[in-house]
Amino acid sequence: MIKFIIYGDNKKQFIQKVNELNPTVRWQATIVEYKSKRSDIQNNRYWSLMTEFGNFLGYSKDDMHEICRYKFLRNFIEIEGEQLPLLKTTTKLTTAEMADYQNEIERWGHEMGFYFEA
Repeated sequence: MIKFIIYGDNKKQFIQKVNELNPTVRWQATIVEYKSKRSDIQNNRYWSLMTEFGNFLGYSKDDMHEICRYKFLRNFIEIEGEQLPLLKTTTKLTTAEMADYQNEIERWGHEMGFYFEA
């Protein structure tokens, strides 16, 4: 499997890579818009937030993670007339989505008197 991120200056290198593929093999390619995943810094900040917010409310960081996912990353699907929750995973959030998610959690915390010192 070859992963290649295409941006303005490297399109020629991408085309060169494609031209170098073995012509006797059938290849499958999918090109999608690149979206950066949450950063390590965001991940570390998130777990610190979950730990401190959890301590403030009396829950573990893992419980707070699930509580916040349920509150802020929940969508519903309907199966045979029943509304069922689907929870988005934080590992697939983009950096922008992760920043928004953490801001929502902090706003909610402020309503309860919790302030995160990042």
